[in-house]
Amino acid sequence: MRSGLAVMILVTVVTMAGCAPGLRSTAVTLTLVPENAFHRPGPAALTSPVRGLYGPAGDSYPQVDVYQLGERDLAWTPVYLDRPLAVEPLAYVSVRGAPGLVADGLTRLAVSDWERLPLDRATIEQAGAAAIRENAAAIQRVNLGPLAHPGYAESTAAWRPEAAALSSPQPTLVAVDADRQQVVCRWQGPTLPAVKPLVTRWLVLYPVYDVPAGRVVRIVVTIEGQVEE
Repeated sequence: MRSGLAVMILVTVVTMAGCAPGLRSTAVTLTLVPENAFHRPGPAALTSPVRGLYGPAGDSYPQVDVYQLGERDLAWTPVYLDRPLAVEPLAYVSVRGAPGLVADGLTRLAVSDWERLPLDRATIEQAGAAAIRENAAAIQRVNLGPLAHPGYAESTAAWRPEAAALSSPQPTLVAVDADRQQVVCRWQGPTLPAVKPLVTRWLVLYPVYDVPAGRVVRIVVTIEGQVEE
């Protein structure tokens, strides 16, 4: 399933930044994005240095996944490498090199040197989980109907996630925008009511963590679905 141009709606929610007295409240923005419109392929790019996440396939498919975060989308561009790196998949790395052709005919970055960049994954994922829990009431109030594909809007508008479903989120880090210094986590939430056979749809939340600020600054709220074939 695919969507047209994403339309973003901003809802500002004021939550307490903890339970201890004296802590000031912080504004968290919910960015509403239409179904299957947030994560998209980005433009082809082969520059040096490349900063991104080492490909999830690791040594069997060496690449660095470069991300560019917009206000309403997350563009992904894979940069293929001519050799694997001695690091685990999804490590945050910077790679230098020059483009060149290899045996498979693809243009790959001929790695000259690389380094692992610091990224406290556990802290960022914990902050994302806390942000979802603290904003659960606001997320429940969102009318998802306008975000749904045609044919799904009516049933989607009538649905709200239960509080229990948002009480124990486990977001995982999926993207780093090196230029904006922001990290994106993803949590696939509860399943929406079935409308058509073989189609499964979920509420999906993307907490966006700002590294200089040291906190989640917004949560992307969207729907993602797939068709079984």
